[in-house]
Amino acid sequence: MGMTMTSTRSGIVAGLLAVLIGVAGCGGVTDSRVAARDKASKAACDRAKACNTIGPGLDYEDYPSCISELNGYIDGQVWPASQCQDIKQDMLNVCLNAIGGTQCGNLVNLLVTLGTCSAANVCTGAPADAGG
Repeated sequence: MGMTMTSTRSGIVAGLLAVLIGVAGCGGVTDSRVAARDKASKAACDRAKACNTIGPGLDYEDYPSCISELNGYIDGQVWPASQCQDIKQDMLNVCLNAIGGTQCGNLVNLLVTLGTCSAANVCTGAPADAGG
């Protein structure tokens, strides 16, 4: 039973971190988006490491795998380049701090972080952003 609970808990934590990081950075072709994506992936993987979800048999086999998976997730699924023209650096910093402060497995904390890291807060050039 202990193994199942641990495995389930780490799976949930990693899954939530993947969702969190998906909204934490804009992946794309411009330097600011790539830099933001890289910072967000690093922050989330540092958090995953602290939450013990990186290692053999865990959600990410190793740290480079975590970075690679999250970079791809951000680029491909959450904030595609067409929806994120540039990064508001001050809001990115708020977002990165929120990622670092997210407690392992704390859904309420995560939901607050998701709002902080939303495309509307961190990106400019999203379809909902009429004025820039």
